[in-house]
Amino acid sequence: MANDVKNYTMYGDWIGGEVPVEKLIIASDGSNIYLIQQGQYVKVVKAFGTEDTQGYYYSGDIGDFQEANLPSYNRTTMGAYRVRFNNPNTQQNVNNYRSQLDNIKNSILNTQGKINEQNNIIGMKSSQLEDKQKQVYGQSQEITDKLKLLETRNKMLQLSIDRNIYKKKVIYGLVSVIMLLVIGMLCFYAFFNKAKNVA
Repeated sequence: MANDVKNYTMYGDWIGGEVPVEKLIIASDGSNIYLIQQGQYVKVVKAFGTEDTQGYYYSGDIGDFQEANLPSYNRTTMGAYRVRFNNPNTQQNVNNYRSQLDNIKNSILNTQGKINEQNNIIGMKSSQLEDKQKQVYGQSQEITDKLKLLETRNKMLQLSIDRNIYKKKVIYGLVSVIMLLVIGMLCFYAFFNKAKNVA
């Protein structure tokens, strides 16, 4: 996989962005030679792996490249041409991580949506509970007022009962006095009548 040309890109000060390597040749000394075609120029990088790179370029077609002609090609300054190995597994891992991050993000958004929905439900329930509490408080206050009214009426009733008892006592007293007067009068009449018969 490391020698697969699709895994390499060429970049640098004289490249302008990253360009996929079009041709990869294993040189006689064991180094790699990477080639791309940009317009009329073929740009070449000779390197061991992707380090210690040396750039070359020539005017012509990429198919005209000959390793033996490499010393005759124009050399570039250091850093003008560079090669990067793009590990497909790394890219796949990056894609997997991005996918996982997207899934986590979506899960967080869904969870946040559910939390917001639950918060709305809790808010509604709280409002309903507050209304119920106000209603219960109103009913409790009404019951308290009725209990106070009932207590007042009980006091008035007790006072009325006490007055009726007093009136009964007065009436019973008067009746007793009248009975005593009647009895006294009867006794006096009987005594007076007896005295008259004796005389």
